Amino acid sequence: MTFLIGKNAVGVRDRRFLQAAFIMIVCADACFKIFHNFVIPFEENTGEFISFGIIFFLLAQLLLVFRHTRVSEEDRSFPWILFFPLAVAISMAVLYLFGIYDSIMFFASISYGPFLFCSLYAAWKASSTGFYPKRNARQIKLGMIFFTICDLLTGIALITGPDHSTREIIAVISNNLIWCLYTPALLLLALSGYRHDD
Repeated sequence: MTFLIGKNAVGVRDRRFLQAAFIMIVCADACFKIFHNFVIPFEENTGEFISFGIIFFLLAQLLLVFRHTRVSEEDRSFPWILFFPLAVAISMAVLYLFGIYDSIMFFASISYGPFLFCSLYAAWKASSTGFYPKRNARQIKLGMIFFTICDLLTGIALITGPDHSTREIIAVISNNLIWCLYTPALLLLALSGYRHDD
């Protein structure tokens, strides 16, 4: 859908940001659902592809923040709200390089959180920038709300995991709820790239 927007886009750069974000999302989902489950034998799987998937999602949120904070098609300013998540990511990278911790997943997870919530904030404020038509802004806001809930459920599923107890039930419920929200999240974000003059 994002690659079929064409001349119906809100703007050329808006379309490119959205398409680039969706490429990152496809890469992330490939890491989560294909490479993690089928490339490495289950008994040898230590979660490397999950970590890479989180990093791809981080890049997607970074691109969406750039997209949703713009006030015009010509706006090339750096979003101030990215300073905090970038500071967290750089700090985590430094700690990793100095051997304070040795888990890529820990680095990816802690770094991703601030990007996700900054992206939610940017989506929430998209209607006040004056760049997006009202319907587009609503789609952005609702899409990112669903996306955020999906990521929180994904985190719960990863933390609980299968151990044949109440925690496994929570993981199963979380995993199933993710797909009830993830599809509309992606659809709404994709549709927000099509100009709705209202």
